[in-house]
Amino acid sequence: MASSPPVSDSPPKQGPRAVTFPYRRIERVGTTPTDGPDPYGEPDPAWLRIDWREHLRSVDING
Repeated sequence: MASSPPVSDSPPKQGPRAVTFPYRRIERVGTTPTDGPDPYGEPDPAWLRIDWREHLRSVDING
């Protein structure tokens, strides 16, 4: 005669639950103005004087 597994008095363990974030309730941060002084307080930031075009690279990927 086959015996059944023992019955537990405690509730069954549940696996991990998915955590969702309320994205709809997040307010967007204001954008940085495109013109005018540096919004971080530096009136003449050095990075604005760099010609970044010489540092740009491109790569061709076949596929």
